[in-house]
Amino acid sequence: RRRPADLERRPTISTYLGYLLDGLGGGAVVASLALGLVLSHRTSGVVNFAHAAMGMYVAYAFFEFRETGDLVLPILGLPERVHLLARPTLASALVMAVLLGAAVGLVVYGLIFRPLRQSPVLARVVASLGLLLYLQEIVRLRFPVAGAGVNSRRPVLPEAPVQLAGTAVSQNRLLLVALVVVATAGLTAVYRLTRFGLATRAAAGNEKGALLLGISPDRLGAVNWAVASVLAGLAVILIEPITGLDPTTTT
Repeated sequence: RRRPADLERRPTISTYLGYLLDGLGGGAVVASLALGLVLSHRTSGVVNFAHAAMGMYVAYAFFEFRETGDLVLPILGLPERVHLLARPTLASALVMAVLLGAAVGLVVYGLIFRPLRQSPVLARVVASLGLLLYLQEIVRLRFPVAGAGVNSRRPVLPEAPVQLAGTAVSQNRLLLVALVVVATAGLTAVYRLTRFGLATRAAAGNEKGALLLGISPDRLGAVNWAVASVLAGLAVILIEPITGLDPTTTT
């Protein structure tokens, strides 16, 4: 027979519900990263292992811009940073993050994966791993505190707890889920109902046929990589108050 003390220590339904709700934020970000992986895979034919690393760099640049107004560049040989605004706001930082994420996606596709489009899959996988290592090290060089991780300074989403089914859960986790659901529904509609989406699906299925129809796989690939990179950057920015930010663990 169980003693009363043993029964009191047994987990209850509310305990499991608390863990479930607490994991909504991380699950939502994994889902958003998966959306970006699918978009980049459709146009390059390879799983981009550097996808989260691209988002990690954009997130570091976002928080640095939010604090100092400086845009930190990830390319060796260029100036480390460019001062853009004296008094950056949350809105301006988000706009910068979106533009930077799109630029990173375009550069990565144009310089790395487009030239390797006809290469063996293994070569493209090795290229993505090389990009991952490069982004990790460039963040350590450009952001002096990157090695120790970064704690949230100015979170984007509210963090006040709310009661849901008798369990307290942070607002940011619920908002993350809502944002990912909206993004998923929007992307689904775009790729099923619009000309751009249909052209992307056609080029992914038969690139030569798309060329005969006047569809440019290069242009489609560039746009899809830009969107995927923006999704990765925003995902890491929003999850940072929950998991922190670190070149290794975030990647």
